[in-house]
Amino acid sequence: IYELDFPPNYFDGFWVSAMLIHVPKQRLKECLGKLVKITRSGGIGYISVMEGRADLEENRPGRFYTLWMQKEFENELRLAGLRVLRHRRVETGHSPWLTYILRVSKENPKE
Repeated sequence: IYELDFPPNYFDGFWVSAMLIHVPKQRLKECLGKLVKITRSGGIGYISVMEGRADLEENRPGRFYTLWMQKEFENELRLAGLRVLRHRRVETGHSPWLTYILRVSKENPKE
């Protein structure tokens, strides 16, 4: 996602399932910005992230997981110009997942 090389407004939507969990929090803004840039205004997207307060690292080197609290993640979405259309919290055997259906809004994203 760090190296997406598509023209602006190239896609009508995006699907980012269980991928942003491997992006450190300090790089999320960069990643969301790239998604918004290559998706047309009004486009629809899907994102899922793990819910939680701590970041995790598995026994395998480099296998890092970033967890988000709902309000914290939704604030990042809003700042990036992504409007939440639907949200669902999904319970699993491990950390719960936060799932989002989003609309890209390139005008006044901070409102």
